[in-house]
Amino acid sequence: MNPKVKSWLSNTLKIGLAAALIVHLVRGGKIDPAQLKILLTGSNVLFCLGLVAFSFILASERWRAILDSQNFRLTVWESLKLTLVGVFFNFAIPGGVGGDLVKGYYLAKSNTGRRFQSVITIILDRVIGLSAMSFMAAIALFYDFDFIWAHENLHILAFVLLSLMIIFLVSWSAGFSSHLRHSKRLHKMALKVPGHHRIFQLWDAILAFRNHKTQLFKAFGYSFVGQIASIWVFVQSGELLGYHLPLHVYFVVVPIGFMITAIPISPAGIGIGQAAFLFLFNVFQGAENNLGATAVTAMQACSLAWGIVGAVIYISMKGVRSSDIQTQPT
Repeated sequence: MNPKVKSWLSNTLKIGLAAALIVHLVRGGKIDPAQLKILLTGSNVLFCLGLVAFSFILASERWRAILDSQNFRLTVWESLKLTLVGVFFNFAIPGGVGGDLVKGYYLAKSNTGRRFQSVITIILDRVIGLSAMSFMAAIALFYDFDFIWAHENLHILAFVLLSLMIIFLVSWSAGFSSHLRHSKRLHKMALKVPGHHRIFQLWDAILAFRNHKTQLFKAFGYSFVGQIASIWVFVQSGELLGYHLPLHVYFVVVPIGFMITAIPISPAGIGIGQAAFLFLFNVFQGAENNLGATAVTAMQACSLAWGIVGAVIYISMKGVRSSDIQTQPT
């Protein structure tokens, strides 16, 4: 099959899946337009837009910290512009990685001798973000361990979260091990793995944080604060809709929901996000409710608003050379 036709069919199917899920949830009463109207009116819209913007700014600064550790230089505004362009492409390209591809493209095009290193910064950005999500969710989950123990349907979720946290901790520990990185035995084993030289390049990028600990702490700090801002959109939504849940429930459910929506299935997680948050909030409340699906829809609407700003920025960027984006390796 022609690659272009295959890509078109794949994108069409993903968009169709997202649309079908939304229609199914609305018809089934899982997304209540009346409740959504409450969230998207008056000062709450400004509040949501502000929190989402704050989370995007922190995501941009997280990437800048990673870029700095890899000896790239990007100004605050240049990084934020590419981040907003990325937000637009998360909606424009089916799947949750469209924005990352565009950010990596512009960075790589401006640094032709360091293209794979440019891609590595995107990978590290994703890994740090997912690591922070799993840590936050796991800590919040075990904050109320008695509740988890009393509900068997949460045991698997607790096991998965704990496993994820351990995997990330072990991976980061191995990544920071210079002795392991230069092990002759490991090198002999790695020679049998396709693309092993790329794996070692990624490993070297992680090792670079040993000399840039400040940037690593900044990256994780920006992740945690940015996630709190996103979580607060759900907390505010819950209060407005009359769901008075314990705060730690939001700190468990929202990061897990975001991890699920990061799976590249639909544009910006639309449809998948609604189904995931609906299920997770129902599990924790032990009853049917619309909070998860309605709140994530409101948040996606605010994200789309900033994505439109990113589209305007992208249109203006198309008229200039990529070298005009000042990304200079040192």
